[in-house]
Amino acid sequence: ANSRDPNAGMHAEAILQRMEEQYKLGNRDVERNNLSYNSAITAWANTQDPNAGMHAEALLRRMEELSKMGNLEVKPDTTTYNRAITAWANSRDAKAGARAEALLKLMEEQYKMGNEDVKPNTITYNTAITAWANSRNSSAGIRAEAILQQMQQQFDAGNKNVKPNTVTCSSVISAWAKSYHPDAGSRGERILRQMQELWAAGNVNVKPTTVTFNAAINAWGNVRDPQRVARAQALLKEMQQLHRSGGREVRPDVLTYNSLIHVLINSDDPSAAGEQADKYLQEMKNENIKPNAFVYTNMIKAWSRCKGPNAKERIKELNSYLKHLGQRRR
Repeated sequence: ANSRDPNAGMHAEAILQRMEEQYKLGNRDVERNNLSYNSAITAWANTQDPNAGMHAEALLRRMEELSKMGNLEVKPDTTTYNRAITAWANSRDAKAGARAEALLKLMEEQYKMGNEDVKPNTITYNTAITAWANSRNSSAGIRAEAILQQMQQQFDAGNKNVKPNTVTCSSVISAWAKSYHPDAGSRGERILRQMQELWAAGNVNVKPTTVTFNAAINAWGNVRDPQRVARAQALLKEMQQLHRSGGREVRPDVLTYNSLIHVLINSDDPSAAGEQADKYLQEMKNENIKPNAFVYTNMIKAWSRCKGPNAKERIKELNSYLKHLGQRRR
């Protein structure tokens, strides 16, 4: 179940089926239970197979069916649902968010009816939000933020099992970024500001990190807002200032700079994109941040938008760096 074998889900489910067949034949030494089903679902969740969510949810439904028939040893619990939701999140299926949220609602309904075994927790909600983010659905940001608000309402009402944290909020910003919604940049940055306010007020669980800022920069990079470049650059500058002031958890990294260069590619001033990208590349080197293939690829795209006399020569140099980087990896 915990291996990274791309066929692990298929193998685990096949073993589970053989166990069921043996049990039906009267072999009580291989009695299936909650653990055996959870392990098979976990195996699917870890594969990142496009069909993982479908297979994991089918196993969950099978557990529900068996438990209703009196086989309580296979009754689903919170872990079962969490792993099935994870399978949907890791599948990156277009309907992953909707299916994950449907399972979350089913848990909530069962818990309200008295089933303590399927009480949703922070992991449940965080994973459902991640499923929306990974679905890249145009509604991802809206749905992810709605789940965050639902968590906060429950926590404020006294449910300490669903306290939003940095992962929760960062995932919501990521959902906005991947939704390509026209308001993604402003909505993502608004959540970042809310996190900062809560942290300043004493809530240490929502302190923004590099991942948070990177998601906010990506959110601005995926919209056509005329302020997108300025806002993304302002976020980088803010990270740098926070880091210099002792904020080790907000140090810009290679993903930060790659996101900034990506924003430049779609800027309204293509003539300056290449030179600005070069500036960020130099900043990376000054900070001992090693550029990767994604950085050089986006640098080439930025320079490709320039019409200046140096553009062709610079693209040639960057292609050479990219080729050299590929050779070093072999």
